[in-house]
Amino acid sequence: MPFPRLYPDSGAQYRLRVTAGTEDDSTHHQNVEVNGAINSLVGRSATANLAVKVKYYHGLPLSSPLTSNYFDHALHRDDEFSIAFSIVFDRDVNGNDLVFGNFFDRPIEHKLPVGFPILSSLEERWGDKSIEFNVQGDFPSIHAPALTSFSQLRIGVEGPTEAQKLGRHSVIMEGSDTESGSNIFEQQGVPTTAKGRKQFFQAAEKREAFWFFGGIQYFADFGNHDLNFRDLCLKFPGKELPYYQLLDDEEHELRYTLKNVKTGEVYLVVVFSVVMSEVEAITLSDKQNAAADLVAMEAEMANVRRQNRCRF
Repeated sequence: MPFPRLYPDSGAQYRLRVTAGTEDDSTHHQNVEVNGAINSLVGRSATANLAVKVKYYHGLPLSSPLTSNYFDHALHRDDEFSIAFSIVFDRDVNGNDLVFGNFFDRPIEHKLPVGFPILSSLEERWGDKSIEFNVQGDFPSIHAPALTSFSQLRIGVEGPTEAQKLGRHSVIMEGSDTESGSNIFEQQGVPTTAKGRKQFFQAAEKREAFWFFGGIQYFADFGNHDLNFRDLCLKFPGKELPYYQLLDDEEHELRYTLKNVKTGEVYLVVVFSVVMSEVEAITLSDKQNAAADLVAMEAEMANVRRQNRCRF
């Protein structure tokens, strides 16, 4: 059964919840206060500080602010959401091995008649030939190299202290915090703009020549205006696809993962889940209990009637 729209103005029964961690197992994830507090995540291979922003958010926890002044910034006025983080890797990671995108833990091929033309349209629209659509098999994925995925990428300081959190850059801007960081880009001829950097790293040999060095803090922001989390719609020129119609009791998560495809190491996972709100869950539970009681009572009455018929 497809999930209905998420929010009260559409008579919704479900809400959005965001969790994050440094491994795939979501039972070890932290709840994320969207548009609010920063989550500090310490993993086996990296340490990250994460902030998730969604325009006009009505999900869980209910304490989450409705929106963020992030969306007032000139770079992000048209964006619908943002996954922004700082990260320090424990050891060097090659630029061609670090990828970011959606990884699924079950087949999605049966949903392709609806979704696949859209993915092809997105690839053509973005002009990003580095995106990989592995939509077949037991563990499909849609991902791209981190160097071409991130909306903004910034090199921070070496050996950052606890006080140097993501809050230093409430809006991450392309570039570097230090001269040595700027030199890393300059020595390889990486353009100074986000658009230029994405085009530059379309070539695998350029990515292979770039390293994310262990011990250095990197800032990244991923966001766009094609996915509307308010109504779970994918937006395209001239139309919208209600993504929530593709969700069911088995598939109700959209999972963004930053990982090393060569070693399999997972550095950061952000999960957008469609869940039932607590109040509505209680209401539904009461209705289900009442329905069960009614069924039990009717069964008992039917049994009494059968016994009475047997007496005569």
